[in-house]
Amino acid sequence: MSILLRRMFLLYQLTIPAEGVRLLPNIEAPVILTRGTESWTMNYIVNDIVNKRLDKRWKQFAVDNKLKVGDVCTFELMSKVPEVEGSSPSR
Repeated sequence: MSILLRRMFLLYQLTIPAEGVRLLPNIEAPVILTRGTESWTMNYIVNDIVNKRLDKRWKQFAVDNKLKVGDVCTFELMSKVPEVEGSSPSR
């Protein structure tokens, strides 16, 4: 998934655009962004089915990588979050 960076993405947090929302799970999870040998840990947050974002630590990633409006970031899912199966109490 590639995202064209807008001003608000660089000032605050990265909100996943609509075209990317359907590709991502509806469960919050830790995320590690990597570039070369460096990495940044943050959280993937799900507010509801259509509002998904990376937390405020995204901003540090953007600063460290000197990202600017108009840059394109490409994200690749390296592993999936294991799904937690629900259980019901025995009777």
